[in-house]
Amino acid sequence: MGRSWIVSAFICAVACMSAVRLEAHDQIHIAGSHTLEPFAQYVSQEFSKGTTFPSPIYKSVGSEAAIDMLIKGDDVMRIDIALLSKNIDHSDLGQTKVEEVNDIIQMPVGLDGIVLANSREGAKLRLTRKDLFFALAAEVPLRGKLEKNPYKTWNQIRPDLPKQKILVYGPPVSSGTRQVFVEKVIGEQSRTMPEYLDYCGKYLKIRRDGAYVAIIDHDETLLDEVMNNKDAIGIISYGLYMQNRDAVRYATVDGFAPTYENIESGKYPISRKLFMYVHGSNIPQVKGIRTYIELFLSEEMIGDNGQLSDLGLIPLSSAERLKNRIEWLKQTSQL
Repeated sequence: MGRSWIVSAFICAVACMSAVRLEAHDQIHIAGSHTLEPFAQYVSQEFSKGTTFPSPIYKSVGSEAAIDMLIKGDDVMRIDIALLSKNIDHSDLGQTKVEEVNDIIQMPVGLDGIVLANSREGAKLRLTRKDLFFALAAEVPLRGKLEKNPYKTWNQIRPDLPKQKILVYGPPVSSGTRQVFVEKVIGEQSRTMPEYLDYCGKYLKIRRDGAYVAIIDHDETLLDEVMNNKDAIGIISYGLYMQNRDAVRYATVDGFAPTYENIESGKYPISRKLFMYVHGSNIPQVKGIRTYIELFLSEEMIGDNGQLSDLGLIPLSSAERLKNRIEWLKQTSQL
């Protein structure tokens, strides 16, 4: 009798847990990059105004954590949508099952530029990716071999740069913004330097001696640090720069300013796409998710004159937007 009671209690507990999870699943759960949070929150507000579904929940956890929550999360931790400031590649998927990978739908939602911003009281900086490499790489070529980065001031790298301490505030290692910055600056520049041998193009180490300071809550805190120290530089998104351009200025990179036009055309060298990812199997199960996604992907939101442009999202070309919507319909028409 006792054993039977225990088994019955266990079954009841599992059923209750399942009911709780199902109820929670009725509300759309989104996680992702700090960069995409303003866009997701705006779409959520418009979604709530126009439907009777519960307002989606957004967790700003960074791209790396969002990938894990999307792909590897259990019934409690797993999210419905991930918004990432980087593309998912095979290294992100780890030991994920093939069927899980095949279930993921990828949708580019717009463009962004990674801006090097400093206080308006600081110097007007004209940097190159090579300058940034020598400022931030953990090891640099010296006398024909790799040595620990010795540079303390910008003018040691290039005499016409300011004689000021190298101090760069940026996102933590879990951030998609940091990963893209490191790949496009440190990794790409190492490709041109034979001293890196087999690591040419793959060297991704940032120095850890205080020249680069990772800010975990990297929006308001990072901006405060930059505005309060005229020698500091901050690595931020184009959207964040646009919202604070009265307080900070940008550095040009390889001769290009991080403007709408230069990011859209690809001339600005630290540009990137922003992505939405969703499990196809979630679409018929989560109430309102299709409506939310299609609102996010609509011309009203991400078109040339879309509402998200006011928050700093740079639209993809009209041809690419159309192609992406057709692909979305093709992949979800049977769901």
